[in-house]
Amino acid sequence: MSIFSYLLSLYKANKKAAEFVLKIAAVYIGWKLFSHFYFDAPAFKDFKTQLGEATGYMAYLMLKPFFLQDVAMYPRVVILSGARGIYVADLCLAIPAMVMFTAFIAIYSGKAIQKLWFIPAGLLGIFLINALRIASLAYIQRFSTVEVFNFTHNYAYLVVVYSFIFLMIKVWMDKFDEA
Repeated sequence: MSIFSYLLSLYKANKKAAEFVLKIAAVYIGWKLFSHFYFDAPAFKDFKTQLGEATGYMAYLMLKPFFLQDVAMYPRVVILSGARGIYVADLCLAIPAMVMFTAFIAIYSGKAIQKLWFIPAGLLGIFLINALRIASLAYIQRFSTVEVFNFTHNYAYLVVVYSFIFLMIKVWMDKFDEA
């Protein structure tokens, strides 16, 4: 049996799952092409600037009750006194996670009216987790070691945000899927 005939038999056995995987792959490829060619387009650049400032401001608001006068905020930068500060860069905005979450829910089965509130709720959750990440990194930068900072910056957030996305998708599949 050739690989092609094997894949064809898998497709025929579970057509709905195969079509879903193909749709997700198409969305991912589309996102990669968009981000490669248009990530620095002026309109998208403005969006990233506003999202970066909003994320930094939310992180500032999360830190402010605990540190009062020891936290400062500049556009896209959160600083705890005694530390260099955390800059919210374009690549730290969770845009790919938001795109993939939105695409997953949009192409999965379910009522459109429910998607109209579920997608924004998930995007808000991702945004808040990202702001909490920036606040946590500011705290870790001030009170911990470079190794802990690097680990948290590079790995811990990925586990948290993708676990949240997985949980939201699981909720969607369990509660809102019509199939």
